[in-house]
Amino acid sequence: MLRLALLASGCLALTACACSNKSHLTTADGRDRLYLVRTPSSWDGQSSLPVVLMLHGGGGDMDGTEESSRMTEAGTKAGYMVVYPEGVGKKVLGRRFGTWNAGVCCGTAMAEQVDDVAFIRTLIDTLVAERHADPKRIYVAGLSNGALMSGRLACELSDRIAAAGPVAGAHFDEGCQPGRSVPMFFIHGTADQCVPYAGGETCGGCFDRAIEELLDRPPEVHVSFPCEGPTDAAAFWRGRDQCTGEGVTTHPNPDTTCVTWGGCAGGAEVVACTVEGGGHTWPGGKFTCNPRKDYCKTYMETVGKISDFDANQALLEFFGRHARAATP
Repeated sequence: MLRLALLASGCLALTACACSNKSHLTTADGRDRLYLVRTPSSWDGQSSLPVVLMLHGGGGDMDGTEESSRMTEAGTKAGYMVVYPEGVGKKVLGRRFGTWNAGVCCGTAMAEQVDDVAFIRTLIDTLVAERHADPKRIYVAGLSNGALMSGRLACELSDRIAAAGPVAGAHFDEGCQPGRSVPMFFIHGTADQCVPYAGGETCGGCFDRAIEELLDRPPEVHVSFPCEGPTDAAAFWRGRDQCTGEGVTTHPNPDTTCVTWGGCAGGAEVVACTVEGGGHTWPGGKFTCNPRKDYCKTYMETVGKISDFDANQALLEFFGRHARAATP
């Protein structure tokens, strides 16, 4: 059958729907929360696996994120359990537009002050208890609103998150006091129109026209929030991680320049990758909406270029270097 999906980066898409094996848990506030788990085909069901939590963008969902990011194939091939949690949001045209309460945005999750930190904490504990997830190797990555949420989790769940990879979204709270140094890997495009590379006070709101074309009415709420650029975010985390090393520059792709700072407390690293001309997209991912649809054309014009830089490989290699020390 066909379904309407707002994908991880906010993509409005008409795609073929395959039923997925969704899992449920109930959080302390009584909400029924959903998540999708993918494991390597060779997994015996008992051995301990590292986990990548993939957080969708504002208005996204777990199925769309799996399809557009291509992380399931990359992660399970590398021996990871890949988990797609779903945010909170209203249902429109039969599906939920999920959002995360990242502190500065977004949508229903922030308006209702949903405790998404508690949800992810409970999810991690459930994965460890029921699915043999390795508690020392729990990683989080996200796009846009999901990127902002991954930064919040690095601050507030440093006792569970081993490393984080925000993509196309950077924010830090000066009050962030992680209990340990958290390795951070930022990826951001210079042509991002939704979360500008330089940051600013009026980030967001870039999908308003696409939503209006889809629903034939303006969106009920114009999303706008302050955000930081990856340069400032990396500097903030270098301070929190007490990094003393000089930045080392590499060029993993013709359009991508990465700077890595080492010499951080606890063996942490901070990496900032700049994708020249890259849009508000997951590098190495794909568009899944129908370009013949007006809203999809508008969406593609808004988010811009998808680089062929392999964000999945870069993040997985980074995560593989950083396990969290066991709790005494």
